[in-house]
Amino acid sequence: MTMRLPDFLVIGAGRSGTTSLYEYARCHPGVFMSDVKEPSFFAYMDGGLPTHGKHAEWVRRNAVTTREAYEQLFAGAGSAKAVGEASPIYLIHPHAAERIRAALPDVRLIAILRHPVERAHAAWSGLLRDGDEPSPTIEEALRLEESRLREGWTPSTGLVRNGLYYQMLSRYFERFPRERIRVYLYDDLVRDPQGLLADFFTFIGVDPAFLPDLSQRYGGTGLVRNPLLRTVWRHSRLPRRLVRPFLPRRLRDAGFAWVTRDLVKAPMAPATREALMKRFRPDIEALQDLIGRDLSAWLQPI
Repeated sequence: MTMRLPDFLVIGAGRSGTTSLYEYARCHPGVFMSDVKEPSFFAYMDGGLPTHGKHAEWVRRNAVTTREAYEQLFAGAGSAKAVGEASPIYLIHPHAAERIRAALPDVRLIAILRHPVERAHAAWSGLLRDGDEPSPTIEEALRLEESRLREGWTPSTGLVRNGLYYQMLSRYFERFPRERIRVYLYDDLVRDPQGLLADFFTFIGVDPAFLPDLSQRYGGTGLVRNPLLRTVWRHSRLPRRLVRPFLPRRLRDAGFAWVTRDLVKAPMAPATREALMKRFRPDIEALQDLIGRDLSAWLQPI
């Protein structure tokens, strides 16, 4: 019997609302999502797992690297109208688009993009929150970005590189019909989550009238305010990994939500924002034409 594979993929961008889309889709009665949020199969199916940095340990543990294991993620899909998974690395990885095209030529692709400066800041502060970022300032992390990537750190280290959306999305528009790609903005999710979800559900072929609980927030980044709790959380990865098989997902999610309920935004100097804007501006201008969206708000000083 042929195993069912995804009808749609949430391909990124990381720290832009992909976790929210994944969780809201999981709530829909007509949708089956893989229990592993980021299997990253089409990035690591031929190897190339990261080797350096603390976050690399998490990636090596969670990445699905064989076709058999990937198929097994969807063994429980049953008669679901839509089957999907969410792996933000697909937008980043240079070969993911061609691999997805070869394996899933009719798949629907969903990207959600955040202002690249804000996304870079959120990516760094998220790694810092989890104890995966040794640099105490984003400025230091930016200086080390290219050397880290050459050394084999996780792609999430690419604070600047991962915000060049035009370059990355172009790979998908070159390989898939435009009508099979949906691009949202993080701003849409913040301002009109109900409208975005109605369009998203329509796009993947399920009832657009379904509305999940929008009061739940997912994927928040920043520093845990309580210093003691922050230290405990950063050093609890091993015990959390050991108990994971025995705790229902809802309890794990509740624990994470409790720890991160009161996050403090990590600082970024105005000069850093200005330098990043200068770096991202040409890509933003090209992205407007590619996705057919007015991004003039992204081009304003922040």
